[in-house]
Amino acid sequence: GESTVISPFDPLFEPGAVDRETLRADTRHRVELPFNSGFGGVRLTPYATVAATAWSEGADPTTSPARGALIAGLQAETTFFKTWSHDVVHGFTPTVGVHGDLGSFDQDGDPLLLDPLDEPLTGKYLDFGLRTRWRVPGGARHLDIALTQSRGTDLPQDQEDGWLPLVVLADYLAVIYGVPFAVQHDARYDWDAGDTLFSYTSLSFLPWERLGLELGYHRGLDDDRNHLFEATSIGARWEATPKWEVEGRQTIARRSGERLASSFLLRRKGHDFIFEIAYGFRQGELGGTLSFRIRPRLGWRSPGFGKMRMLKRARL
Repeated sequence: GESTVISPFDPLFEPGAVDRETLRADTRHRVELPFNSGFGGVRLTPYATVAATAWSEGADPTTSPARGALIAGLQAETTFFKTWSHDVVHGFTPTVGVHGDLGSFDQDGDPLLLDPLDEPLTGKYLDFGLRTRWRVPGGARHLDIALTQSRGTDLPQDQEDGWLPLVVLADYLAVIYGVPFAVQHDARYDWDAGDTLFSYTSLSFLPWERLGLELGYHRGLDDDRNHLFEATSIGARWEATPKWEVEGRQTIARRSGERLASSFLLRRKGHDFIFEIAYGFRQGELGGTLSFRIRPRLGWRSPGFGKMRMLKRARL
């Protein structure tokens, strides 16, 4: 992605692993064959995925883990529409599917757990999803909510069969007194334990055409369901002129008040090249970093900042 938000969950380093170096090679290929079932507007998508990963060393430095799997699945979905007063359109998309590994190999120990690519590939899953959308003509207002949950069996590493956390992604865009704003909520809920494993909520707004602001709240638990992280963040991007941009972000621990991360960037959009000066700080690293970047204008796209692009369209 293009986001410059610094998250402590990506990568999620194990304690004591920060002084390790490992080389990882990963390849994943997915083939889909969607078709209409001819019944009730249901669209079926069978797919197959080949995944393989190898590490130069694992959790035990003397090992070189490798794993791979052939995964197959089938997903069925359909969409219903209803038009309300003022031409408000409501779309409702239920989804159901199954997927699992047809064959796999896992050899020479366990890898370092750095990010989701290091998670096991095996297991059988029954997937459920629901997406509901309300849209106002013109695109100035919408509400988009997506829910997904899976039930797993034959899970790896002695994990108990059962429901996986509910994944929620919600997005709301509106305009009040000529100021567009957007709210986004991304969370993982464990209904069995009554825990919120992870949540990220942000508020973006565009008080002026060239000034975008974003406020965020982040919270998460570790694998043992202990408090891992809770922080607030604030960011701003000011397009001073068509050629000059200034961008900054600050993340602070909510409980201790410590500065977890901060960044500042000055960007100059030239005719042929993009020139950037950036300063960044992240807790746990040895001081801040100062970088200078020159990129060709050809093929360059301005990195996203919050919902600034969407808010600009709503402001028109």
